[in-house]
Amino acid sequence: MSQPVAGIHLHCPRCDRDAFVIVPENAAPAASGVQCPRCGFLFPGSTSEIDPSRPLLRCAVCAGQEFYVQKDFNRSFGLAVVAVTAVAAFVVMVLAGHLWGFLVLGAITLADLVVYRFLPEVEVCYLCQSVYRGFPLAPEHRGFYLGNEERYKALRRAWLEGLSR
Repeated sequence: MSQPVAGIHLHCPRCDRDAFVIVPENAAPAASGVQCPRCGFLFPGSTSEIDPSRPLLRCAVCAGQEFYVQKDFNRSFGLAVVAVTAVAAFVVMVLAGHLWGFLVLGAITLADLVVYRFLPEVEVCYLCQSVYRGFPLAPEHRGFYLGNEERYKALRRAWLEGLSR
């Protein structure tokens, strides 16, 4: 199995769109830092000193130092799966009985568990919410902690306001 392409999924404040920046292996760092591939916006304070073969110490987009680990799964798709499952189970319960509806819920729950088990993990910067794929996980980075998120909300607003100046 080949190593996934290392990259950063980020949100650009200038063009207000998501972008994916590929981090090439064994490439000399660019002097400019991270740029949006869509509009060319250069993130001030960003650093290009990032090695996809080593765990993250600093965010290449905002220079933040705190990350959390999560499964690499599209949240919108996950919510759609939950909604479709609820409707399907309800319809089966009405048409075939409660037992069959609960069996549908159980089957989809087991399928979800299998998919979840095999999904890769990514690291997310608390400050700019950039997602890092294809990097080795740093052992000190843990799962999402709401206390950190609350602390970073105001810092994120200030960081975004500083970018728009």
